[in-house]
Amino acid sequence: MAFKSAVVMVAALLFSSMADAHIILFTPEPFDKAGLNTSPLVGDGSDFPCKLRPTVYDLPAGTDRSTINVMKIGDQQPLSFIGSAVHGGGSCQVSLTTDPKPSNDTKWQVIHSIMGGCPANVSGNLPDDPNGHGASTFNYSIPDGIAPGQYTLAWTWFNRVGNREMYMNCAPINVVAASKKRDAPSSDVPVTSISKRDFPSLFVANINGCMTKAYFDVRFPNPGTSVEFDGTPSNLQPAGQPACVDGPGPGTSGSSNGGDPGPTKTPTYTSNVGMTTVPTVAPSPPPSSSSGAPGVFVQYASPISNPPSPSTVASSPTTQPSSDSFSLTSGVLSGSCSPEGQWNCIGGTSFQRCASGTWSAAQPMAAGTTCTDNA
Repeated sequence: MAFKSAVVMVAALLFSSMADAHIILFTPEPFDKAGLNTSPLVGDGSDFPCKLRPTVYDLPAGTDRSTINVMKIGDQQPLSFIGSAVHGGGSCQVSLTTDPKPSNDTKWQVIHSIMGGCPANVSGNLPDDPNGHGASTFNYSIPDGIAPGQYTLAWTWFNRVGNREMYMNCAPINVVAASKKRDAPSSDVPVTSISKRDFPSLFVANINGCMTKAYFDVRFPNPGTSVEFDGTPSNLQPAGQPACVDGPGPGTSGSSNGGDPGPTKTPTYTSNVGMTTVPTVAPSPPPSSSSGAPGVFVQYASPISNPPSPSTVASSPTTQPSSDSFSLTSGVLSGSCSPEGQWNCIGGTSFQRCASGTWSAAQPMAAGTTCTDNA
């Protein structure tokens, strides 16, 4: 496939812009804000959790840990972002751990799930602005059952469009009691047990061999009791389909529930004010006959369980898209691809590229330029 040099340059600049403008957590304020980049977790899971790096849990000089991100139990808290590459939205979770510096052995428990429209309910990306605040702002709360004290909060995101990725930012938080009680502990007290009730474990995929399906908002197998739907209903993964497929992942391999039965209470479904109107009950399309692991959860052991080596990852023929590639609109490809770096020209007006073994999202050509498919 050949492109005019000018077109290739435009495409390269566009991809570079996309890479530099991913989003990061704005509120609550994350750890090491100055050193936090916008990239997803590494595909082999080596920087899980929280984008592990030497400065990952640093705080600004002179900052008192007990004064950052103070949250009263039951009060609404904003979840907001900086950046513009929202990759067609997707699904997000907010989870907590008592570990002040989480590691591979950390157990995360989910307190809120957003299925669809997170971090924005759009078809592609927002206008390019690495410092933009155009993504949606969501609300969550620290639920009853969480004891006052210090926790680490994680925001995780599975994008709908583009490479199969998992994003994760972490923040220190201080939970305080909903009302004054004589014996209520202060927020600077470390806690060792997260709750007086059950919360589901964190869903993990795309870094452990279990891959989510492109062009769908992930339907978490166990979202917990606090759930909202903010995307386009038709984009939500049909009920009954596995949330990710292939690879054993860190959960119980082949388990019918991802290795975590979770709470039995009926979820509370909400939708964000100002977002696209969505059902206030869970969509329930007919169950799919698709097979595979129903979801991957962090349990009590390391969330990264022997990531597959490159030699074990299925590859497609060098001259044709892999068998899991499919066309959503004429000429658009998704799924795995080979060889690395090849271009797909779509009708002369848009293009995509084989990057990191997966077809990127289709992008429009710059005004006044076209591409040519010479395959």
